[in-house]
Amino acid sequence: MVSRETYYSQEPYPHAIMDGFAPSHMIDGAYQELIEVWPEYMYAVDMNNIAAQNLKEFYPYRNDGDDADIYITRINEMKTQCPHIGHLFTELTSDEFIQKLEEMTGIKGLFADPYYAGGGIHKVKSGGHLNIHTDYMLHPVKPWYRRINLLLYLTPDWRYEWGGKFEMWNEECTERIQDVSPVQNRCVIFNTTSKSFHGHPRPLKTPQGIHRWSIALYYFTEHPPEGEEEHKTAQWRYV
Repeated sequence: MVSRETYYSQEPYPHAIMDGFAPSHMIDGAYQELIEVWPEYMYAVDMNNIAAQNLKEFYPYRNDGDDADIYITRINEMKTQCPHIGHLFTELTSDEFIQKLEEMTGIKGLFADPYYAGGGIHKVKSGGHLNIHTDYMLHPVKPWYRRINLLLYLTPDWRYEWGGKFEMWNEECTERIQDVSPVQNRCVIFNTTSKSFHGHPRPLKTPQGIHRWSIALYYFTEHPPEGEEEHKTAQWRYV
């Protein structure tokens, strides 16, 4: 983790970009599980889960492009079949890790979302993109406030020409301030606010069969952030 001073000195909003974030064997193992085991679970969004049902209303599924999709699914059912993925999720939602998040961000009372609402494993195919947006603040089911996003990239040997950069924009959405290539084992952590516009709006240019895989986790508090208006839906911008 970076220091709190470093975290809050970043533009356009507080964030940290960390390479070599997790043990390399764990990341390599997780990627192999995505390739070898995950396909049978790929469409397993559990619509019996009330969080998933409400998420459809508050944070609609995005499918941009003729051959683009983002799969969002629950993790708990996969842990036995995908032990490396399961281990990563266990570590990233542990009390020890959350304490480090609190120290870096200065936000007390953080906890991981047990519903993985909007999070989990994200996959984007060639041609896919995600328009610039801010995320929902209010949890779709519980009276919780989303405060922190974590993205951990899994695809190995990422090439610059494939694109897929994670972009951070100013609050007016007039200027891209930062972009980050989704290099394997690179982690991006940032504050979730009404001004933290982000996305990967440029269509992916990966070869057939190579996808932009990532883990997305969100951390909440029971108290709202000071000075923020409550909103249940994402705010989209088309830049």
